[in-house]
Amino acid sequence: MKTRLVALLTAAVAALLSLNAAAALVVDTGEPTYGRDSPGDPILASYQGLAAQFVLSERHRITGVTGFISSAGSAGSITVAIYADGGEVPGQELLLASAAVPAVTFTDDGISVPGWYGPEGLDWLLGAGTYWVAFEVRAGQNFEGYMANPAPNPLQFSALSVGGIYTPESNFGPQPVADLGIRIYGD
Repeated sequence: MKTRLVALLTAAVAALLSLNAAAALVVDTGEPTYGRDSPGDPILASYQGLAAQFVLSERHRITGVTGFISSAGSAGSITVAIYADGGEVPGQELLLASAAVPAVTFTDDGISVPGWYGPEGLDWLLGAGTYWVAFEVRAGQNFEGYMANPAPNPLQFSALSVGGIYTPESNFGPQPVADLGIRIYGD
């Protein structure tokens, strides 16, 4: 009985690992540089959001969405949302999920280390078209941190939200929001 249970658990873990391995990167801005020489990293805290526009050339089943994020201290939670295109800003919210971000870790010289965090195991269907992905701290969430930049392959358009209202990044000058590290997985 014990041997059969171990075999079943091993098979289940292998199946889950193969599902994650099968997911392809649908959007990948690459891993941003970070540290003391990075330009002003966009802040992600209470009632704020950072969004970037992306385009899908064909239908995808989205299985995970991660951002290159670091907390400013303790662990917290964020919301990741997909919006319809609203022109210069996100339009109607289509999908959302929350994700945990662990407490900050530091290098030996005191630089906080970001990592790829966001919801996984998603089953979101998106057709070909233009969308926005947003990383937000909504009411009831307690995250404070930043999204490191610049990403080597930045998305073209971005927007900032305060209190749930998005404004095009261009209204804020050279704020490097479009340089966010974003990975969207799917098949």
